[in-house]
Amino acid sequence: AGRLLTGAVEELRVVQSVLTYQGEEGRLRRLDREMLKTTAFDLGHCYAALGRYQEAVVAYGAAVNRYPEDARVVPAYLRMAEAYRGIGRPDDARAAVEQARLVLGQLPAQALAAGSSLTKDDWETWLARARDVGTVQA
Repeated sequence: AGRLLTGAVEELRVVQSVLTYQGEEGRLRRLDREMLKTTAFDLGHCYAALGRYQEAVVAYGAAVNRYPEDARVVPAYLRMAEAYRGIGRPDDARAAVEQARLVLGQLPAQALAAGSSLTKDDWETWLARARDVGTVQA
């Protein structure tokens, strides 16, 4: 599995690089923009699955900063919290959970509905448990 995930990271980086370049040239179609956005979040997922937590934090940070109105930001912050825990930074993990809570409160309902099968109430319950228990799995 590790070899496949490492290959996925390499491929995602290539796609991200090509699409970023095309975007700078003003040549991205809607589907290309969506693919670029997806690669940003998927890189974090792959790094986290590989146990490369520092790289996961960086990838998730880039994704949530570049696409703050995407519903995938909420689970990205939760996964970022797990990555912070993996590198022994519990204060940063708690801050990431809190940031997820703040973002959830600001996300338009249509963005959340488009990006997740969970309702806002479901997410709020999950985030409250994550904050209370101190562990998160998204």
